[in-house]
Amino acid sequence: MYCLPQLQNVYSHVAKRISLIKAMSTLTASELKEKGNKAFKNGEFEIAEQNYSLAIQKRSDDPIFYTNRAFVRLRLQKWQGVVSDCRQSIELTGKVPNYKAHFYMGRAQLELNHPHEALAAALVAYDQVMYPESDRERAAASSIPSILTLLIACKKRTFEARQLEHRRSKADLLTKLEQSLQETRRVNLQRIEENLRAHSIQPIQAEEERMEIESTTEQEIDSLRSIFAVADPSNHPKKEIPDWAIDTITFELMHDPVITR
Repeated sequence: MYCLPQLQNVYSHVAKRISLIKAMSTLTASELKEKGNKAFKNGEFEIAEQNYSLAIQKRSDDPIFYTNRAFVRLRLQKWQGVVSDCRQSIELTGKVPNYKAHFYMGRAQLELNHPHEALAAALVAYDQVMYPESDRERAAASSIPSILTLLIACKKRTFEARQLEHRRSKADLLTKLEQSLQETRRVNLQRIEENLRAHSIQPIQAEEERMEIESTTEQEIDSLRSIFAVADPSNHPKKEIPDWAIDTITFELMHDPVITR
């Protein structure tokens, strides 16, 4: 239960919020955006997000409002909200380049552990900045280092994802091969039982053949597991990819890279 001072504090906080919302309702969308920008510069990210949200409520067809809110949501680590805002901003801009939305979405997708989606978004941002169609995009050239950093991070994560998928596929293959060996054992044991019932072999011979089949199958399974264990990358030291090993033109892992003097 709340005591009286606590209730007074809660009431005061709610009253201030209501008063703030009423005051905000009289402002235009542009004014709310500017207040959001100011709050962001002051490090008041929650307030900035609220202002951008109110601006969007007043004018939901401005893509800049969504990229602004996406940027502040990056700081708040609201990754799914970033992706949603960026997609809305890209939809509103249509064919017009919108590198910020793609860049922010790439960063959020990487945090959500979606490296392939992050890489796709980062590549679009990179292309739009590297091959600008307007003076505004040419002025965005200063963003290239940040986009390159994101691209390299995405490439590393996609490489790790491929390694993980490779390990999973090997595990599936090992299971199938073991099942095949066990099925062969079952068939051979069944054949012995049929021969025994048909009096084609004696009980002592049948028992010897059973023991041989069991022993051979266990040895084959052990050998199979040993081979897969040696080939499994998870049993090896983790491969760390240095930034210089990724080509900054194709963004692929370089083969036989050479460092000049």
